[in-house]
Amino acid sequence: MKQNKDLDSRVIIIDQSGQAYHIGSIVDEQSHGKTLMNYVEKKYPYATEFLDLNVDDNRELFAYRLGLYGDAVYYNIGDNGVIYLPYDVTDEQINTIYNLDLGDQFIELGYSPEYFGYSCYKAIGMGCGLTLKEVMDEYINIKKNEELKTKK
Repeated sequence: MKQNKDLDSRVIIIDQSGQAYHIGSIVDEQSHGKTLMNYVEKKYPYATEFLDLNVDDNRELFAYRLGLYGDAVYYNIGDNGVIYLPYDVTDEQINTIYNLDLGDQFIELGYSPEYFGYSCYKAIGMGCGLTLKEVMDEYINIKKNEELKTKK
């Protein structure tokens, strides 16, 4: 059976240059929080944004804090996945995300994060059974429409 690095990963972090970091394995019993705590302790050892996080914090909060550094985050939940984009997404990140091999997995996408004591994202594909391409195409259309409105 062919290995699929994207679908076998518990978390994928995509930095601003489009580099994808595959973290943890979907078959591990380890939570997304534990997987991410190990990552941020190594990648951002002195970043104060992560000091108050613990393994039980929700995925959105981890994604929001990583987004402060420009990172996009994909969480593999098995039959579906969730992608959280930072506020300023690069073309390289979009290209990498479009090219993830997530098979037929349904994807939800969070974008334009805000923080109100909790993280809040605009969403595409929540419970709709959309593929990665479908949510990314919708996101690109939304961004184009927003750009057109600001040019008027």
